[in-house]
Amino acid sequence: MGLRAQTAGQGTVTVRGLIGSATYGTAGLPAAPLLLGTVVPIGSVIKTAPGAAVDLLFNCKAGVVRLLQNSTLSLDKFSASDSTPGGAVDIQLYLIEGSMVGFDKKLSNASKYQIKVAHGIADVGGSKYRIDAQGYLVILDGIALFAFVPPSGEAVPFELKASPPVYFSPVEGIRPAPEELVREVVLQTKGQLRGR
Repeated sequence: MGLRAQTAGQGTVTVRGLIGSATYGTAGLPAAPLLLGTVVPIGSVIKTAPGAAVDLLFNCKAGVVRLLQNSTLSLDKFSASDSTPGGAVDIQLYLIEGSMVGFDKKLSNASKYQIKVAHGIADVGGSKYRIDAQGYLVILDGIALFAFVPPSGEAVPFELKASPPVYFSPVEGIRPAPEELVREVVLQTKGQLRGR
């Protein structure tokens, strides 16, 4: 019973694919290399090297996050209300540097999926997206709310609705995503990373 309660309370993040070199570490412990099949503890910070990428599979139908090269991601929180498919989850990530894409997400409306970056927080309802640490966000489908915090310090909310695909830029605000950008993000979310 105790194990079941624990499983229901916290989601798991597993390395599903890996190219190049990536590490993870938790507070006070030295960083360890990521390997295929590694279950990454919540609270870990993941770093990818130049030319590297890692696919992180979130259980509870929370999809895949592909952390691209030269990126740092903190898994701040991943909890599930229960272990049944379709149950609400609460995911809080902090993209410290670099960029990441997300896909294959099938969450209930009661779920919370937030990504903190240097200048704000994105609440992503879409199943395909790309975000970078500077606050550039592309949504290929679904919706996202982005609370952008400019240098003045007062948060400004933006709502992105796709389809058609849209993007948010700290400089331009919300704009339709040009075809070239859409193709780039689609390519970054395709397939499964192969590697050792």
